[in-house]
This record gives sequence, structure tokens and C-alpha cells, in this order.
Amino acid sequence: GIKRIVADGYHLRTDGRPADGAIICEPEELELCLFQRGGIRVAVTFTGRQAHGAMPYAGLNPIPALARFILELRDLQGVLQTRLGEHPMLGHAWITPTVLSAGSLPQLNVMHADALVALDIRTVPGVSHDELHATLREILTRLEVEEGVSTRYEIIDDRPWTQTAPDSGIVRALEGATRVVLGREPRYGGVPGTTDGTFLHKAGVSIVTVGPGDREIPHQINEFVRVDELVTSARLYAAAGTVFLGTPLLETTTKEASITSEPERV
Repeated sequence: GIKRIVADGYHLRTDGRPADGAIICEPEELELCLFQRGGIRVAVTFTGRQAHGAMPYAGLNPIPALARFILELRDLQGVLQTRLGEHPMLGHAWITPTVLSAGSLPQLNVMHADALVALDIRTVPGVSHDELHATLREILTRLEVEEGVSTRYEIIDDRPWTQTAPDSGIVRALEGATRVVLGREPRYGGVPGTTDGTFLHKAGVSIVTVGPGDREIPHQINEFVRVDELVTSARLYAAAGTVFLGTPLLETTTKEASITSEPERV
């Protein structure tokens, strides 16, 4: 995937510099997305001592400590949202517990030693991932002292938020292509999740995410894209690539003016 592409240097030009730009194809309702949220996935394990459910005093239940942690996450999320406000393209930062695990129903008479919570954290510009990790670890350290449990903090994935300069060549090329292919002024948006573009952006490549389809449909059982939107997007990508490489589009099917922007050259 994209991690291998970057690791092997396929995003680099022959002189070793990063490519000038990349179009990230995602369902974004043909809006030009210059921002995307960051994503952090974390698994936190609380460990106590196993015991029979009839004799909980013989062990140490990790679940109350986990429950306190979840409540503190809600408070931390509120602090982030109050401090940062609502980003105009991305909305709020979110800290969402998505998985809870502590034994299974056939073992409901066992107080298990381990309890796990997995978090899906979405960040916006202004959030320092390093500081957020440090804050979460500080909460866990305090809970270890207060509850007597031990904890393990595992970072499964960490992808920074991205922001592309509006005057970059790839943005200008897509703006011009939008006017020609779609016959209207560009509309702008933000990517609610993370994409392959995260890794290209981190590697120094300017990115814009744009593509056909409803942005709320991915990962649903009826995920789909309309054929006409797919064809339109293909035309948009081709037009943007042509302009980005230095060839203006002089004719349009919508009688719009030709593209006059001067994008960066590859």
C-alpha cells in the first residue's frame, strides 16, 4: 500500500525531491478537500487480579478503573473541543471508545484480571499528538495509583492531520479543472477520516482529496458510487493533471473561460 510506496521512495522525483502534488481519490462529493483530520488508534489494557465472582475481595477488578478512564476521556474531549472550537471544514476533535473487552458471557462468574478499551481519536489542526499521548498517559498513571491496577498503553496507529496551502500548484490545477469540467466554481470541504494522503503529506507531497460519492456512505452495507459521478471524476482528474503539467485547457463543454492559472511544474 501507500506505506510501502513511500518507504521505497516512489513518491520522489529523480532528483530526490518529493513530487509536487498528488490527488487523493476519496468519496468527497467532488469538493476539494485541503484539510483532513488526524487519526490515532490506541488500545489500553487495565490489569488487576483474577478472582471468583462470588469472592471479588480475593482479587482486584480492573473494570472500575477502566470506567473512570472512559469518563475522563469525555472530559478531555470537552476540553479539546472548547479550546480549539469547531474547525470550519473538519468540525470538532473526537475521542471515541469503540471496543470494550473483559471476559465473555460464559465466564460471567469470573472477575477477570484484564479489561481493554480501544479508542478511535480524530484530531484537527491545533492538536499536538505528542501532547495528547502524554495527557492520556498521565491519566493512566494517576489511575494506577488511585485504583491499584497496572496499565498498558499501545499505539496501534498514529496519522497526523493535514493542511494544504491554497496557493499550491495541485490546488490551482484542480480549481481550474473544476471550472471547466463541472462548469462551476470549486466547493471546498474537509476529510472526516484519514487517507493515503496522510503519508504523502508527511513525506512532503502537497495533496488534495477529491472524488465522487457521498462522504457518509463509506463502510456501510450499501456503499456505492454513481457511474456518472465516476466518469465526471475521471475527467476532472485528467483535466487537473493536464493543467498541472503546464498545458491549459482551451475548450470547454460548458462554455466556461479557459484556465489561466500558472501551476507549479513537476
